[in-house]
Amino acid sequence: MLSTPTPPTAVTHMAIGTGIGEPLAANTTLGTEEARVAFTSATVSGAQLTFSATFPPGSPATLKSITEAGIFNAASAGTMLNRAKFSAVGKDTGDTLTINWTVTLT
Repeated sequence: MLSTPTPPTAVTHMAIGTGIGEPLAANTTLGTEEARVAFTSATVSGAQLTFSATFPPGSPATLKSITEAGIFNAASAGTMLNRAKFSAVGKDTGDTLTINWTVTLT
């Protein structure tokens, strides 16, 4: 008897971190996750998926140099869809940081 595959869980959250390692296809987590929030919006336009997430004041709780971000299907743990590394962005406890992330399907 054939079994019906379980559909993937939709991505719903974005995390930021301070890891410095290069993104690899084998990555399942950020190098050093500092905060994770639910998307503030997710839109589809043709082959492009755009996710936005806003990290409010206090997320993370202390001054951090943010160097990576990832998209996940859960509020904690879960499966990571994508990870990116970038030049450090300082986020102090009173700062708000919004990240807009576009994934293009080919």
